[in-house]
Order: sequence, then C-alpha cells, then structure tokens
Amino acid sequence: MELKVMGKREFNGVEIFDIEGGFGEGKKCILAIDVADIHDKEVREVNQNINRLIDKNRITEGVHFIDLLDENFKVTVGDLGIKIANRTKNVFLLSERGYYSLVKYMDDDKSWDIHDKLVDNYFNLKEFEENVQQNLDSKGSYNRLDDLNYKFSEKRTIKTFSNCNVMELPKRIEEFKEYLGTIKNTMVNGEITYATEIKKARYDSMLKGLERLRVTLDIGLSHHLLEKYIQPLTREKHKLENKKNGGDKTAQTKKIKKLEQRLIELDDTYIPDDTAGIYSIQCLVNEKRYVGRSMDIARRFAQHKGELESGTHWIKSLQRDWNKYGEGRFKFEVIEETDDLTLEGYYIEHYDTTNKVYGYNTYKA
Repeated sequence: MELKVMGKREFNGVEIFDIEGGFGEGKKCILAIDVADIHDKEVREVNQNINRLIDKNRITEGVHFIDLLDENFKVTVGDLGIKIANRTKNVFLLSERGYYSLVKYMDDDKSWDIHDKLVDNYFNLKEFEENVQQNLDSKGSYNRLDDLNYKFSEKRTIKTFSNCNVMELPKRIEEFKEYLGTIKNTMVNGEITYATEIKKARYDSMLKGLERLRVTLDIGLSHHLLEKYIQPLTREKHKLENKKNGGDKTAQTKKIKKLEQRLIELDDTYIPDDTAGIYSIQCLVNEKRYVGRSMDIARRFAQHKGELESGTHWIKSLQRDWNKYGEGRFKFEVIEETDDLTLEGYYIEHYDTTNKVYGYNTYKA
C-alpha cells in the first residue's frame, strides 16, 4: 500500500508527520518517533514496547504496524525526510489500531488522555472535515445548527470539551448554550423525552469533558478552569435540575444519595459510579500497595481486576503477587475522593510505593 506524506502538522505543541496509506487508502498512520515526542518518552522506550507487543503476538505487521526499514517495504525512510542514526534497527509506523495497542500496553492516565486527543484531532480529523462539508447547504453557506448538533451530540459532547484549547473555551461554551436553546421536547414511539432531561445530560457530559481537560493542565490553568468555568456551570446545571417539576428532581437525587449511603454502610467495598480520586491496591500479605488516580475509580478497579485475572497486568510485580496469593489477599480501596488528581504524587511519596519494598508503582507521578 502506497504511503502519502501530506506534510507536517502541530499537535500539543509538537510537530508530527501527517501520513496516509499503508493500512488502507486514506487511513491516517503515525510514526513511533512522533509518538515518543507526543508522549514525552524516549524513542528507544517506545520501540522496545512495540517489539514486546510483537514478541507477545499482540500486534500484527500490516495491520497494526509497518517497519519502514524492512527491505520488503518500498518506501524508504529518506523519502520521508527522517534522520536516523546508523545503528537504528526499526522505524515503526503505526495504524490507529496499533497506536491503541501501544497505549493500552503503557496503560497510564496521561497516555490515555493524549490518545483520546490524538484520535479526535489526527486520526479522525478527516471524518470531522467531511462532516463540515456535509453541513454546507445547497447555496454553499454553512449550516450552523447541524454543526452544533454534531459538536454537542450525545456521543461527542465530552470529547468536544476535553480536547478543547483553553483559549477557545469561552467560544465553545457560548456555542453550547446556543445549542441548549434549540432543544425541544420530543416524542418517540409515544414516549416523551423532555428538553430539560436532555439539557441536564449534556451539562453532565460537558462538565465531565472539562474535568478531563483540567487534569491535563498545570496547577495555575487547572485552578483557573475550575473557578471560571466548572464551578459556575455546575451551579447552572443545579438550577436546571431544581427548575424541573418544582424541584422534585433534587428530591429524587437526595433519595438516590441516601440509597447509595446505605449501600456503603452495608458493603464497604461499594463505590458509586463516577467517583473520582486517588485509590490503592494493597497486598494484605506483604502490605505492599499500588497508588493510582482516576476520574471513575469503580471503572478503573474493574480494569485492574480484569487484567490481573487474565494474567496480563502491566505491573509484573503486582501480577506475580496476585498469582501467588490470590484475589482474596488484596484490598482495593479509595484513599481520597477528590477531583484534584495531582494528589496521586503526594500519596505515592507518602506510602513510598516506588520503593520495591513497600509498593508496586514503577514511577513517581
């Protein structure tokens, strides 16, 4: 399959090659050296991870990756204008599926955040541009309503805000409020969906997207985002909730909270959905622990358990102890419920979990 180098583009302040083909006509792909730059890792480390995935038969040549130094491949590295050392053994090119497999292998929150942005702003950019073209009316003018419906649809609202440039937030929020003004009550198969319910769901998605954006920013910008946007918009959402049926929505929410509290009293392992904060996985035999962070701890615990049970967890020392002692000798707990995920570093140092004697963490946050 022929490769087309479309030039270069900027992503997160890093200049990367814009490449199509290799894995299908018009399909975007990305060089491992660009992945290293974007994720702030050494090229050697990224290549080692790719080779490990190859050795484990988790990725396949031609589907997930291409090695441009393979003598069977027609495109030379020189054609791309890539400068490499004489001893370089591999110049990997990854498909979107290959990049996903690599990020899954690295499995840290920062890598997943970058993955989501790269998928939207690079791999799926062509899809977005095609959507823009479809939103041109017969006279060639832009159909704004269709654009708003696309940006703030049920599936895209979170990504619209989590991938937004901070400088563009005021404009994006104004567009969001304009979109809310277009929402009406709808009836499908005799059932009414009230506009207020749809608006609340979009507010929830928007706030979740802003929280994901906030954890990727430095402390100053994160605090600015919280005070200027997240807190006021949360108050607006609460006003919307209270408005419906004279506040009965709030009463229902309180009832749900009371039920959740009762569940917590009955089962100290219960964690409500969307609980954000710092958590730990502790071996009760040797008292070693792993400290992590997540915007949805219940979901993250399920991922950890799934990988440990299948024997594929990326922390080998934790996997060995799990295999040795069994699930019943491990405790999953929430250390602190908080939206400030930077506290992960504090607890890693507090429990000294990068010290192999006391913990399983492989790096300091």
